[in-house]
Formats: sequence, structure tokens, C-alpha cells
Amino acid sequence: MKTRKIIIDTDPGIDDAVAIIAAAMIPEFELLGICSVGGNKGIECTTDNALRLSAFIGKNTPVFKGAAASLQPISPDYVRKVPEGLIHGSNGLGEYNPPIDSTLLQKTPAVDFILESAKKYPDELEIIALGPLTNLALCIEQDIETMKKIKAIYSMGGSVYRGNVTPVAEFNYWHDPLAVQTVCQKLGAFTDIFMIGLELTAACFMDMNYLSFITNQKTKEAEFISAILPTYIKYNWEIGKTLGVIIHDLITVLFAHTPELCKNIPHVNLQCVCDSEIARGQTIVDFDADLCDKNAYVPLVIDAEALKENFIRILFREQGVSEYRDAMHRIQNINRHDFFLS
Repeated sequence: MKTRKIIIDTDPGIDDAVAIIAAAMIPEFELLGICSVGGNKGIECTTDNALRLSAFIGKNTPVFKGAAASLQPISPDYVRKVPEGLIHGSNGLGEYNPPIDSTLLQKTPAVDFILESAKKYPDELEIIALGPLTNLALCIEQDIETMKKIKAIYSMGGSVYRGNVTPVAEFNYWHDPLAVQTVCQKLGAFTDIFMIGLELTAACFMDMNYLSFITNQKTKEAEFISAILPTYIKYNWEIGKTLGVIIHDLITVLFAHTPELCKNIPHVNLQCVCDSEIARGQTIVDFDADLCDKNAYVPLVIDAEALKENFIRILFREQGVSEYRDAMHRIQNINRHDFFLS
């Protein structure tokens, strides 16, 4: 089996953690390295969490420290709607502190590693970007010709119709809109760039039945996920009174794995607002292919149930899928009030 060359660029993050665990378990993915970037937490915290996750997956995947600050500074007067630490906990992993292996941290900066990998694997390298795009923008500024050799970039961020950190902006793109603009405008004509936005991730909402099936399994991956999810679940209840979570970064990894589950992936012109404080990070998506240069793909419609079953399959193989289907069938029988007759 020919493997796909993958770099994960990330700011872990509970949803980043689940995504990285999934990526490490996909046989087709050859995980070349994990690059940290400032985003959910400061760069020291996100780098430490990347080291914790690399130690946990147990493949000696090297970690490369990336950019600490966004290309476009955030106004100190801006106050986030969500208090610091509420979503991901004070340490980014829901207060869970798995062992850290500092020997996995490389001296090479993330930007240099990405460029070296693009040169080593021209037209093969794929980058799954789970945080702000600062590292990739810096790579473009340093060596755009090498970056043109990247096969694909899967970026969790943006949205077509709404935001989550402001009414119009998703967090990753709000954190560094200039990086988004740089990546799409300078690289979009040469590399397939996929914006995995809030519309797609929200379509893959994971309710408590689904999450309970995962966390009740007796594997180390299930135990890790079970340890970090409560903070995330509590946040979703307190903010929106929802019983479950959207694991945004996981959806990005799962899409990169099986993009064929998405039947509507328009090729668009994508702009990210950089020159307005109130609209900072808003993505302007132009679907009119005749009037603009296309620089990104924006998946909109996905088979969410098939995608969620794929995650079960990655974690627990086919037996897990069979057990999950049986469990869902029993729930349906209970809901039909004929459980004891089934």
C-alpha cells in the first residue's frame, strides 16, 4: 500500500488532539511530523501538547516548533466572547496531562521542516492545518516556489455564513487573517486548498450516544479521548445547551482521508478580511466561477453518518462499526417503544 505523506500543522486543543489520534491510526497516512503554531494557547503550550500527543501515539513522530504570533497582530482592546480556558481547559487538553517526551522536539523550526519536506516529496506532500495558517504563510514568504509543489492543504477554518469567535469569523481565520489571505492568494492557483469551514463541521455533530460508544471502549485511544472530552462537552452545554460536540479538527482529518464522502465541493474565490477590526477573519466566498480566479475548494455537503462511522472504523476496526450499528439499532427500538419485543 502506497502511503500519503502528511504533515499536521496544529495548535492543540482538544479537537486537535482527537484529530491527531485519528490521523496516526489511518494506515494510508505516513505522518512525517507535527508542527506547532500559536492559536488556542501560546506557542509553548501548543508545542508541549504536540509533544504529549506524539508521545501518546507512540510512533516517534517528530515535533517542530512554529510561529508564536500571527502575521497580523490582534488588538489588545479586543475581548473574546468566550472566557480563556473555558473551551479547552487551562492546559488545552481539558486539564488532562499525559506524559510529555521532550526528546521528540526537533531543533529545526517548523517553517524549515515544511519547506524541506516539500522539496523532498514534490507533488506528494499534503498538509492538514488544524490551527491558524501562520506557519504556511511564512513558508510562502520564504520560498513560494517550493510551496507550489505541495499537493494539497486541508485547512480547518473559515465559514460561508457565520462565525464562532465573532458573528462573522471562525477562530483560526480570525486569529491570523493575513496568513489565510497569503496562502489562498499566492498558492491557490498551484495547490489544492480545501477550506473545511463551520458549515461542514457542524453537519457532523456528535451526540452523547455516539460519544458514549467511543468512550466506553477499552482501548488506550478511547481512554485518552474520554479523559479530554468532558471540558469540551461542558462548554457546549453551557454555551448552547447542546448534548454533544462538534470536533472541528477531527472532521478535517476525516475529510482529508475520504473526500469522496463530500458530494458538493465547489471551486471558489476565497478572500479573508484583514482590514477591518469588526469583520476581522470573515471569509468572503465567491461561488461565481466565471467572474473570479478560483483559489480554494469549499466542501459543503457531506455524508455525515458515513464519516462518523469511518471514525469508529479507524478507532475500532470493522468489529467496532458492527457493535456501533447494533447499539444504534437498540436505541431506535427503545424510541419506538418496542424494545422488549424486538
